[in-house]
Amino acid sequence: MLKQRQKAVNLMGLIFLVGVIAGYLLTVLASNALPPIDTAIAAQDTTTITTDISPPATAVECNNYPHWDCNDPALAGIDEFIQTHKNKGYVAATDWDGTLYSETITVKQGDFHAGTTRSGQSLWHLWGAENGYFPAFNTVDGEQVGNIVRHDDYLEGKTNASLSGYSKFSQIAAFEMGMTPQQVHAGVQSYLEEYPSEDYAYLKMLDIIQQLANNGFEVWIITGSNPYFIATLIDDLDQTLGYELLAPGCDANEPDLEQCHIAGNAAKQSPGGTFTVVYDDRFVRLSDPSDSFFLERNIIDGAGKAVAIRNYIETQSGQPVVFYAGNSGGDYETIQYILNQEDVETLAIAINPRGTLQDLVAIYEPQGQLIEVSDTPAVP
Repeated sequence: MLKQRQKAVNLMGLIFLVGVIAGYLLTVLASNALPPIDTAIAAQDTTTITTDISPPATAVECNNYPHWDCNDPALAGIDEFIQTHKNKGYVAATDWDGTLYSETITVKQGDFHAGTTRSGQSLWHLWGAENGYFPAFNTVDGEQVGNIVRHDDYLEGKTNASLSGYSKFSQIAAFEMGMTPQQVHAGVQSYLEEYPSEDYAYLKMLDIIQQLANNGFEVWIITGSNPYFIATLIDDLDQTLGYELLAPGCDANEPDLEQCHIAGNAAKQSPGGTFTVVYDDRFVRLSDPSDSFFLERNIIDGAGKAVAIRNYIETQSGQPVVFYAGNSGGDYETIQYILNQEDVETLAIAINPRGTLQDLVAIYEPQGQLIEVSDTPAVP
């Protein structure tokens, strides 16, 4: 009887111990329980959706380039460069004729040389001849219109007389002699009523230049054309198409060329404010102005563009020019200079490249330093 009672007590103790252990295990399991099935699925679905729709870090913001095919590999490379170097204070530069603006504009019926093609500046000269501009060509024989047309033909290489280099561009610079910047601005505005700027601009390239400016690059136009003429074209494109390409503080009616960031071939002004026959060499001068024995002369074309960048723009800004866009052999030396900058990544664009610039495309495009772009204006 005593043994049976002892067995009952032991059994009860064992049952109590098992109950304690079971309670402990249930408590542990409850504290580490899995979430409800619906919650787990929801969390899994959220993670999957986020991963699927998130763009890669280098994706192009298509709205920034409205005139591009957003899937164009060329655009991806250009935008990556801009995003990598944004807000570093670097300088970007570009040619104008054939790069941002057509240089093969068809002359309309009723104008001199109708049906032929001219650069924007040459066409401004022909249009101005018929509309009373360029007073320096007013001669006693009454041949002002003919004088203008014949001189422009000569400067554009349309005659048997050869002309190049400093002689050519210093004479182009003096075409507006006797006019003020304000008169040039008003005249070009009237000219653009017949030849609208939006018809002849390379809009894909303007998108690029706008994004460079928006991302902290100091943008310069380096052109063989008259910079006062170009300032009015840029101002008109801004107003017509909604760009903001004109440098901050630039007044197209009376441009301060340094403020406007336009280096081109222009003449110096007289004390009365009119343009003279004297070439304005501020961007390409290599010597002290008082050194009358210094014989080197440069203009904004070919190697002179590289001189303007190295000796003026980079010196004044204290920053390297890391980007350049051009279209022809006139940009050859400049692109070579840019792409051989040391200790900084650089990029060049060759738009519809021709002449010796094609040689640089063959060299630098495989290395990723140069990107070829194709574009056409609204009116070919």
